[in-house]
Amino acid sequence: MPIPVASTQIMVSRNSDLARDIDEYEATPPPPQEIVRDVRAVISLPSGSNRLTGGDRIVYNARLTCDVCDLQPMDLVTDQNSGDVWTCMWVRTFGLFGLKHQVAQLRQVSGASS
Repeated sequence: MPIPVASTQIMVSRNSDLARDIDEYEATPPPPQEIVRDVRAVISLPSGSNRLTGGDRIVYNARLTCDVCDLQPMDLVTDQNSGDVWTCMWVRTFGLFGLKHQVAQLRQVSGASS
């Protein structure tokens, strides 16, 4: 049985193993491959931090609750309503009261990298 309430739908895409081995300064990696789309989900309001380390860097974190799908750490999660793209940091499957679902930590980084 899926999650009882959903506020959005997500698309999950994944970089191939080949893309992880390519030096991003020398070659253009292949685009991420779509794994699944139209997964019912809820993404919490994000919390954020701002750091000045050689430039302005903003890191947002949010919690994802969704129907069970092929979601793995380092996958890209796109909110199909807003277009926001997040990176999945970890994911875990839960079953409670007959409702099997997944919970994941999402991260979005903008600005300077350190």
